[in-house]
Amino acid sequence: MFEFINRGGHKDMKCTICSKDFLKIKWGKTRKFCSRSCYFKSKGGKPTAMIGNSRTWTEEQRKNLSKNNVARRPEVRLKISQALKGRKKSREQIAKMVQSKKGFHHTQESRKQISLWGKGKSYKELYGDRALVERIKRSEAKKGSKNYFWKGGLTQANLLVRNSLEYKFWREAVFKRDNYTCVKCGARGGINADHIKPFSLFPELRFELTNGRTLCVPCHQNTDTYGTRLWKSQKSYYYNRFLAK
Repeated sequence: MFEFINRGGHKDMKCTICSKDFLKIKWGKTRKFCSRSCYFKSKGGKPTAMIGNSRTWTEEQRKNLSKNNVARRPEVRLKISQALKGRKKSREQIAKMVQSKKGFHHTQESRKQISLWGKGKSYKELYGDRALVERIKRSEAKKGSKNYFWKGGLTQANLLVRNSLEYKFWREAVFKRDNYTCVKCGARGGINADHIKPFSLFPELRFELTNGRTLCVPCHQNTDTYGTRLWKSQKSYYYNRFLAK
């Protein structure tokens, strides 16, 4: 039998797998096994394959690891989340993270899984309470020269407004207020958000909720200001008609 000599803080322990005695030093507070082989036995056996630094585990081993992993417990994850909240990474940390990901590419299988995970889900389903913040962040990240289709600012000002996030929010607010129903005929589905006072003549009312109404496509097409109808008629007539109100 191996003879142990106890020094300051060292203790003799029994292995929980093979019951063999081993020396536990003061900084190894959580140690329960005498060797790596006993440790792997507690996890369901050794990894089936070892390639470089990556390991291939059996399904049983993965389940055991998942059960025994303290960091996966909801209460522990909540504590970690609260401890890291509001903490900003230093430039050195960010540079290290960027460097570690250089040259990394997802496999075709993982790309497919990521695609399926987000397919058909709204921002609310994907991000919960952070949905609005996430939409604004993504919109700002692809605006102007940040967009990979940028050609020096060729898009018309009219289209920039109609494609903006603010315009989308206005449109959604109009639909929600009118319960996604045409205010003229009561139809649901195939609806448009129409400006009561024309979009082009009243730029200050473009995002005014009271200047919007929900119309189905046929009702919208029958309005006096649909498409180019406004410009084909006398412009001054419409100016007088709407400014008089």
